[in-house]
Amino acid sequence: MRNVLEARLLHQRGRPEEAERRLLAVLADQPHMLEAWYYLGEVRAHWSSLLARPVFEADAALRHALSRTPTQVGMAIHLARLAALRGDRAELDSLAAAVLRAEPAADQAREMRALRAVAHDDAETLRGIASDLRTGHDATALALAQSVAAHAGDAAAASLLSAALIFPEHARWARAQGELLAARLAAAEGRWAIATARLDAARDVGPGALLEYRAFFATLPFAPTARGELTRLRAALERAPTGAVASDVSRYRWPFDSLTAGRRLYLLAVLDLRLGDSVSADARAAQLEHLQGVSALDAAYARELALPVRSAIALTRGDPAAALTALGPPTIGIDSAYPSSHSYPHAQARWLRAEALRALGRVPDAIRVYASFPDPESYDLPYLAPALRRRADLLRTLGDRAGAAALDARAARLCQQPDPGTRLPP
Repeated sequence: MRNVLEARLLHQRGRPEEAERRLLAVLADQPHMLEAWYYLGEVRAHWSSLLARPVFEADAALRHALSRTPTQVGMAIHLARLAALRGDRAELDSLAAAVLRAEPAADQAREMRALRAVAHDDAETLRGIASDLRTGHDATALALAQSVAAHAGDAAAASLLSAALIFPEHARWARAQGELLAARLAAAEGRWAIATARLDAARDVGPGALLEYRAFFATLPFAPTARGELTRLRAALERAPTGAVASDVSRYRWPFDSLTAGRRLYLLAVLDLRLGDSVSADARAAQLEHLQGVSALDAAYARELALPVRSAIALTRGDPAAALTALGPPTIGIDSAYPSSHSYPHAQARWLRAEALRALGRVPDAIRVYASFPDPESYDLPYLAPALRRRADLLRTLGDRAGAAALDARAARLCQQPDPGTRLPP
């Protein structure tokens, strides 16, 4: 039992790979230890996506644990989310009903009702939940909106809930998160004009953070951003002050008047690549690797941000093997924290990893990484429809036409009427 408790502590401290190894070692000796199965499922449910693995890898451990303790609410909630993500309405109904019977007043009970309402096209229930969220606890409202965004596969429904955060009753940071979530949802649908409008409304993040997120959205591989806008953003970033520090950024200490030095260089490098200037991007990657005049933590963050830049440069130059090498193995990151709105570089790194694997012909490995979208924390939503389409194409090469058709259908439901010029994967 001591090893299980130590693994739980590792999980809480953002060291999931160590926690997973510890739990697997326990189960090799004690395959009937219920707690080890449960925490193995917990670790995989929360961290798999960030490690470029499908969140469904949590499924077997959670099912094994739930089969032995069918009234355990935590396991049922995780499995209900996975059922919603798969589109398995019958299993979602069963698991949600179990949660509602056990803890009808819990915050997660509202989440179960919301996921079930989306699955059954129950607009009235969803509107009632959105109305309740307008005056609900900030963190609870955000968690519910993000869960529906990540698991339900219905951007319109999730947008209704995210809109409930954008009211004076909520704290400034919660309103900012609501606007950013609404922007990510619009981008997930390929509705870039709406995404831009939501960003324009997200003034609670402060001018520095607002410029950062505008650059992030503009440089997404699928965004139909005009060259003039890319040039304008690059000039604005060149002039932007860099007084923010990484430790504050990771704690939502909005508003920010400035950017971190590392994120500014990272975004400038990505803008360079979108503008076809790999030489300048290469120079900025070198700056990230040897950033001066900042704290040791900020320098470490900058070195981490250099990895996807190096990878993107290699892919641009037609060298997927070098792109994969540049990324190295999937890691949580030096902050050892759950992902958040600030985690968009991790999403880009996963996309680059999948693209490099695809280009190298490593089809099963590429499918697995594409299947890591979306993360339960929803920061990577703009990548979801393209990732579904990539997986569908790869499944067709393996002869799985039914699986490919199901993924194409999910992508089509999410991205029904993209704006003209949306750069969908070929």
